[in-house]
Amino acid sequence: MKLQSLKLFTASVTFALAITCLSFVYDKALSNTEAIVETVQHGHTDATFYKNLGKILESQHKLEEAADAYRKAIQLDPNDAETYTRLASVLNTQGVISNQVEEKKYDEVVALYRKAIELEPHKVGAYVDLGYILFTQGKLDEATTLYRKAIELDSHEVWAYVNLGHVLLTQRKLDEAITLYRKSIQIEPKISLLYLYLGNALKEQNKLNEAIAVYRKGIQVNPSEFTLYTNLGSALNQQKKFNEAVAAYRTSLKLMPDAYTYVFLGDILESQGKLKEAKAAYHDAMQLDPEISNYLTQNGKSLQQQGNLTEAIMKYQQALKLDSHNTEAQNYLEKAQALQAEQEK
Repeated sequence: MKLQSLKLFTASVTFALAITCLSFVYDKALSNTEAIVETVQHGHTDATFYKNLGKILESQHKLEEAADAYRKAIQLDPNDAETYTRLASVLNTQGVISNQVEEKKYDEVVALYRKAIELEPHKVGAYVDLGYILFTQGKLDEATTLYRKAIELDSHEVWAYVNLGHVLLTQRKLDEAITLYRKSIQIEPKISLLYLYLGNALKEQNKLNEAIAVYRKGIQVNPSEFTLYTNLGSALNQQKKFNEAVAAYRTSLKLMPDAYTYVFLGDILESQGKLKEAKAAYHDAMQLDPEISNYLTQNGKSLQQQGNLTEAIMKYQQALKLDSHNTEAQNYLEKAQALQAEQEK
């Protein structure tokens, strides 16, 4: 539905659209029920109507049409901050889904959030959303400023703490990041992903006992969060608690089959001499993602370029376990092993 068709919504709005609106209100429990019904019944085509229409289309995952509706709403009322944030969110979602987040689209999204903040300087969500966009662009200082402003405006805005923690983690300021993750859990102890973030940061500091305790707490909050089991398995593996690590990986795989998790599982089973089970795990990894051997090779090359030969060699070996005919992995493995032997002389 393009803008041309949107203009056709007049006093003769169909009963079918009315039902759609009412269904949306029921399903989403919107606070502006009466506004949506009134605009449909009376055929209003003001900014509020188009904004509400955009919400309906967005709920139906019709993102292009929703963007058109929000743009029309902005034309009719350029001073409504919510419409700018909704349009920015839709455009960003379009880019993520298509996996083509163009710089031009990012610029527009950033401009929309900045406009929303200009119109409503106390709109906390806009600071958090804009901060995330800038963070993904590598603009860490700007993102930090926005997250701190959000916290200043609302000391209980959990995602401001979380996302600021992500920035600090990227900057290797682990203690500060951990403090922020702990604060986020204090605010929202029922969000299981917060335990994942805290556990991962603790694992980065090699505080494995603390990390394991945090992962287990997250699992208590949400036993279906597979990433907690995966990272728990990794921490247990580092502690050489192989049987517990295997159990954690297997639980993760039951919840969400994942090629890399099968590789991790296969490596432990192989180290335990359970070669048949290890082979089955590697086979399952290839079945899920036939390209995983190549991904591991590229990962190894990246680690080698960073000077981390030990981990690079491990990645090449993993790639070859999955695909013994991966000549690129074989060549890089031989070169890396020769270089490592030379350095150890």
